[in-house]
Amino acid sequence: MSDFLLLMRLEMRKTFRKPRTIVGIVAILVVIPLVVWGLAAGGETIEKEFARGLEEQFIVLGTIMNGYTATVLVLNFLWIHVPLLVTLVAGDTLAGEAAAGTLRLTLTRRQSRSRILAAKWMVSMGYAVGLVFLMGLLAIGLGVLFMGSGDLLVLTEAGISLLGEDQALGQLLAAVACGALSMMTVASLAFLFGVLSENSLTPVIGAMAVIVVSLAVSGLPVTSFDALRPWLFTSHFDIWTLALESPVPGDLLAQSAAIHAGYIALFTGLSFWIFNHKDIRS
Repeated sequence: MSDFLLLMRLEMRKTFRKPRTIVGIVAILVVIPLVVWGLAAGGETIEKEFARGLEEQFIVLGTIMNGYTATVLVLNFLWIHVPLLVTLVAGDTLAGEAAAGTLRLTLTRRQSRSRILAAKWMVSMGYAVGLVFLMGLLAIGLGVLFMGSGDLLVLTEAGISLLGEDQALGQLLAAVACGALSMMTVASLAFLFGVLSENSLTPVIGAMAVIVVSLAVSGLPVTSFDALRPWLFTSHFDIWTLALESPVPGDLLAQSAAIHAGYIALFTGLSFWIFNHKDIRS
């Protein structure tokens, strides 16, 4: 096994031994089944409200609520709830060691700073992606188990999207993948704050503050922000909804993916530059 793989294995072991890492996983394993169960047991109110808004234009027959619809509702956790869980881990990957006073000892290994940071970064990204897929796959599996599958009716910015049962699953998985990309941006931001900080709380507060302010700017109907709004990564948090449109707007999807990739590259590049030039005292 190569030295870098051993380093990755060590970082994974350290990360998954931390309580905050387990908290995120347990939260998903507890909350998602509860939400799906709640929708299966008492989703009639949501279904009636949804159907009432469509009755003027469509004749609604049968049930709208199924396992795929429940998954779409669960994916809305990608706005605030999942980013918080991601920042808890990604921000602590480096800052936690600095706070504990073990970072300087870690850097005495024969591995370079860049390789050590790369291992920590990859573990953080893997956690973010894994958390989103855990949430999505759990919602799909439990949703289909308790409510069955069926056609998927989605309200998007482009209008109403109707996906047949044969294509709904594939596009839901694509939506989960798009959501994972947006959470990689969040993880990269928290990771950058972790490089800048020497305690575990600052990266979480800093990253979430940036997200909340950016979401506010993205959502404010003020013309002064029109030029800035398309370039904010939070304006593309809804990239997963693009994967649920029919047909999928490939140009818009690629544009949003490029914005996220650009921010990931920017935050990661800054993290490496700062860390390699930083005077580590603890």
